[in-house]
Amino acid sequence: TYTALGAVLVGAGGAAYAWSHLNGNLKGTDINAVLGKNRPGARHDGAMNILLLGSDSRAGTHGQYGRGVTGARSDTAMVLHVDK
Repeated sequence: TYTALGAVLVGAGGAAYAWSHLNGNLKGTDINAVLGKNRPGARHDGAMNILLLGSDSRAGTHGQYGRGVTGARSDTAMVLHVDK
């Protein structure tokens, strides 16, 4: 029973560490502040479109991928539509 309890505790600790590490990699940007005020008027019918972008800086690959590439690149772009 102590072995099973130890395995559960180690597994839970590993999962908590992985979640914390991965969650720390997520960054958000207030797109309204970045875009400014010169935009079409907002519609308030309850629906919302959200642009999701992922970036890949190639940091930490030890030069195995993307040689000669500097800066971050957008590797994922999705539009999420949330209906009212």
